[in-house]
Amino acid sequence: MFQIIFQIIIFISLVSFTYCKPLAHIQDSDILSTLINLSDPTQVNSMEQLETNMIAIKTIFGDLENKRGFVDPRGAFPTIYQVTTSKGLQKIISSENGEGPFNNPSMVRCFALQFGKLYLKNLHGHLTNGPVSEGWSTYYKMATSPKIHILQIMGAGANVHINLDLTTALQTCEAPKTFLKDFMQAGKPLVQEIPKMAKDLQTIYDIDPKLTYGLFKMYFIGTAGDLIFKLFNFKGNTSSAIFQTLRWMGFKNHKSLTRLHNPKWYTVIPHAREALLRKKMRTIWKASNFVLNKWIHIAHTKSVNEAENSLNHIFKDAIKNIGFNLFKKQKNSQSLIGLD
Repeated sequence: MFQIIFQIIIFISLVSFTYCKPLAHIQDSDILSTLINLSDPTQVNSMEQLETNMIAIKTIFGDLENKRGFVDPRGAFPTIYQVTTSKGLQKIISSENGEGPFNNPSMVRCFALQFGKLYLKNLHGHLTNGPVSEGWSTYYKMATSPKIHILQIMGAGANVHINLDLTTALQTCEAPKTFLKDFMQAGKPLVQEIPKMAKDLQTIYDIDPKLTYGLFKMYFIGTAGDLIFKLFNFKGNTSSAIFQTLRWMGFKNHKSLTRLHNPKWYTVIPHAREALLRKKMRTIWKASNFVLNKWIHIAHTKSVNEAENSLNHIFKDAIKNIGFNLFKKQKNSQSLIGLD
């Protein structure tokens, strides 16, 4: 009898441990109203408020209070973004007290706040049928497809935020050239949060930690940023990870746009150059989406090791599938992630 009871207890424990809530979009009007209020960027004027709202948004999408019995795939990106927001605020406050890594914490605070508000703005537009950028429209469309892995949805959010929103936030804050050192420093502590992000993705979406760690290792750690330099025929090389390389490129784009917006250059030529620069930014965003989606697909269907060994080949495929002639009409971005 004792053996039977023991086996039942073990069975219940295993079922409880492996239980995964189903995926579904929130339909409750009261909850949606709360999300609309939390995502209103006009009501967020400090990093402290941004952190509070991100925690609440993550909690609702991830059903962390166990009120619904299902999780919303639209919460894939805020699941990790809340972690990085909290870490960023911690470093800002310590720098303001003279103990942190930033020389200009007020500019870091401005950038981090405006950066976060761009996520909120697009979530708000999505929830209210208002304007949503192309990148975030792609993210929310991916979140409606049961065929797309949660990590691919999360990656789409990270990509648009880093490749497009980042430069916009720097422009809003009018970040000077001297901010580059603090800006790049701000990306380093996020590597320390990989265990926390992986754990949260496992808790909420039941994502295999091996898959998450493999993805984060490829994106946040290592020297794969060199592949991006080769991809776009940039001069020089980098020993940075893809994440930091994309951030560096975002800052470079900010400096280029700032020069073009200088009144003494306000002629037809800068207008044409700005259009070309923004086309390049969009191309980099699309290329990043392609690489991440392909990598995750291989890691999920085969193995992380095979995905790691295929990275060079994936970048070559990106060139073939997207085409990097900036004067040509670009392929539909949705076709590159399997949405059409």
